[in-house]
Amino acid sequence: TIQADAGQAITGAVFKINGVTVAGTVTVTSIGSDRYSVALRAFSSIAPGAKTFTVEATQADAAVATANGNFEIVPV
Repeated sequence: TIQADAGQAITGAVFKINGVTVAGTVTVTSIGSDRYSVALRAFSSIAPGAKTFTVEATQADAAVATANGNFEIVPV
């Protein structure tokens, strides 16, 4: 969930894994007031190891907010 600044709308988002943009269509959905959900479906990776995850959301006024996280793919 992303909260836009007052009076603004989220117009797009970019997802990155280890700093590389993930290809695909990002869906932006208003979920009430100034809150939005962004989604990118059908990402897959089988390369084991720790990964960084970044989402960059853009508002209508071109301001960008960035959030980072991490995850790990463990071989089975």
